[in-house]
Amino acid sequence: MLIISFVGDSGTGKTYIITKLTEKLSKKGYKVGCIKHCPHGFDLDHPGKDSHQFKKSGAYGVVVHSPEGIGLVKNICESVELNDLAVEFFMDADFVLAEGFKESKGTKKIELLRKGVCEKPKLVDAVATLSNFDVETKNPLLNPDDIRGIVRFLLKLKEKEEKVIKVKVNQENLVLNPFTKNMIKSTILGLLKSLKKKDKKIKKIDIKMEV
Repeated sequence: MLIISFVGDSGTGKTYIITKLTEKLSKKGYKVGCIKHCPHGFDLDHPGKDSHQFKKSGAYGVVVHSPEGIGLVKNICESVELNDLAVEFFMDADFVLAEGFKESKGTKKIELLRKGVCEKPKLVDAVATLSNFDVETKNPLLNPDDIRGIVRFLLKLKEKEEKVIKVKVNQENLVLNPFTKNMIKSTILGLLKSLKKKDKKIKKIDIKMEV
């Protein structure tokens, strides 16, 4: 699973880009989940509906189910990280494309710039920049009209992400979510910290275990 958020000022085309990428990736056979951050709140329910009545009566959460889908409205007490949302709701997705979440830690972000709207990069942790004009940046610079090029970039990013940590059981690759990958990486590096030589940086670790 590749989780990536598209960040930019209003009017830079975040929704358009995510929509086009979702269409293109879905046609290629990938499962795509989308998440939107609404800093000012949202309302999926409407007065007069049973689900709205349940929520109004004091329920802290309401699930609406039909043969075609499931909807959830639930109160939360604190902000939830994008990676946690992706794992919770889109565990089986190949890609999770998000809009917003510029403050989210540990999330890969692509920054959107647009002539006359926002012309100066603001993110220090973006993995790429989408811009319809030339801009000085150390990141890969992609044109928002080149959807195929952006898809190629995401596919390469996904391939690189999946190569970081692999676990095989009886020669079969296990599907690892971002939380599990981070936990395995942190645990192994912590165990090896006292063993590695100070003059050598760990770049690759091979572990084989028979039980």
